[in-house]
Amino acid sequence: MNLAKVIIIIILLLSGCQNQNYQDREDYIEINNKKIYIDVADDSSSRYMGLSGRNSLCPNCGMLFVFENSGEKTFVMRDMNFPLDIIWIKDDKIVKIDKNLPPDNDKNLEKYNSQSKIDFVLEVNGNFSVENEIKIGNEIKNLENYENNNLR
Repeated sequence: MNLAKVIIIIILLLSGCQNQNYQDREDYIEINNKKIYIDVADDSSSRYMGLSGRNSLCPNCGMLFVFENSGEKTFVMRDMNFPLDIIWIKDDKIVKIDKNLPPDNDKNLEKYNSQSKIDFVLEVNGNFSVENEIKIGNEIKNLENYENNNLR
């Protein structure tokens, strides 16, 4: 692993919402009146890194992936250390949920596909969607703050 990747991983670990003060964060979305505090991946390098290398994610935290264009997307669990739910979003509604996906540190990475055009992806802890009764069709609130033309 080259030095640049190591530095990026350290920065992500230090800046992630793993700390106890996640409720003080300004960045969040809501599903079923549940606030989810988010890190935003809105460029190619942050989307590539995603949650790779982190040891954990706080219970009400996630990573929101923002795309320039709506389209079919594919994700992998590269260098993950814990299971995730991948929540696929189109037009502010959940269109698909891949639940409790295991970490994948293999060279032959399992691919998870949206199977339709999406605008956003939300990654949260494995089983988060089951524990919080999140289902296909649920509306996501506060996404307008993260659409490409409104990014901070």
